Amino acid sequence: MVRTHDMAGIESARGEVESEDVPQLVDLYWRLPDWTSRVLLADLLAPVRSPAVVEVMRDVLRAPLTGHWTDDWTEVVKISALGRLYEEHAEQARRYCDDRDELHRAVDSVLARLGLDLATAPPLPDAPSAEATVAEIATRAPLAAYVLEVGTEPLDRPARNSVGGWPFLDEGQEWPECFCGERMSLFFQLDLPDDLGPFGGDHLLVFHCRAHNDASNPELSDEGRLVPRYWDAPQPPHPRPFWRVLLQRDAAQPAAQPEPAVRALPLTLRPFTDAPVRRGRGARMFKVGGRPSWAQSPESYRCACGAELVYMCQVPEHMEFVTHSGQPEQPYGVGTDMYNLFLGNEVYLLACPAHCDPAAVWPVNQN
Repeated sequence: MVRTHDMAGIESARGEVESEDVPQLVDLYWRLPDWTSRVLLADLLAPVRSPAVVEVMRDVLRAPLTGHWTDDWTEVVKISALGRLYEEHAEQARRYCDDRDELHRAVDSVLARLGLDLATAPPLPDAPSAEATVAEIATRAPLAAYVLEVGTEPLDRPARNSVGGWPFLDEGQEWPECFCGERMSLFFQLDLPDDLGPFGGDHLLVFHCRAHNDASNPELSDEGRLVPRYWDAPQPPHPRPFWRVLLQRDAAQPAAQPEPAVRALPLTLRPFTDAPVRRGRGARMFKVGGRPSWAQSPESYRCACGAELVYMCQVPEHMEFVTHSGQPEQPYGVGTDMYNLFLGNEVYLLACPAHCDPAAVWPVNQN
């Protein structure tokens, strides 16, 4: 997991290191050739009490920031390392999480105290090798970016890019229904531009049940992957998910009737440069492609088919989707004339680049 940078596997294995594992893992740490691998292994070792682990905690403070989204993981591990080394820094852990500039000053101070310098090794390259898989390419390099702008004039006919409206579904693909029997509301749909990596040319549709407004909760298999058919797997306390995100490849015809609850409005895609605004994170807006803004720590997941899911689309926190008058109110919603997705959390759609199933998309929720 450390050598392949399996973030989800590391997350699930945290806390499982036993004292007898420490000598071999510490020896591996000093032989690892790159800082991302060292940071991941230090993350596994952080809870273990051992003098050898203390040396690892001192060294990992030297890990350079690269401008990649993995910097957040590096900073979180440095917070743990500071707490292991000095009690006064352990008491400041929450403060460092909220103020990364303060964290950097603390790290610099401790390195000076220890007589160490930041590592001079070059940062990991963003460009993938020729042997990299499609998923690895899309994970390392940000996709082309488009901001999604919602119009104000209601639609009176089908449009492929819309909030609400007439869903364009592949032949044989039915309008999704929630486990409760209620037909899910179409929140938005759009044609993904051809330059959007492995998803170029797909038609994206995001459905969510009006009656069940909740957050997503990933379930992982023993191998650290999302469970088989995770788009249909239970979402406790619910027996199945209350959303459906589809990537349709041959969606030529619109449904006969429009979405009845969410008001049909035009959606326009405008290209923009999603330059990193803070530690490798992208702009916080309604967009496809670019870089996720990550309200909390970055999340990565491996599809049940084995492919690493790739970030594709982001819906900002508290985004409001206007409804027609007289519609049933959404539980835990923000008003009588609008709906939210996933309790109004910021939503990051990660999709399978292998297209193993039209519904192979995981909605990450953060706030």
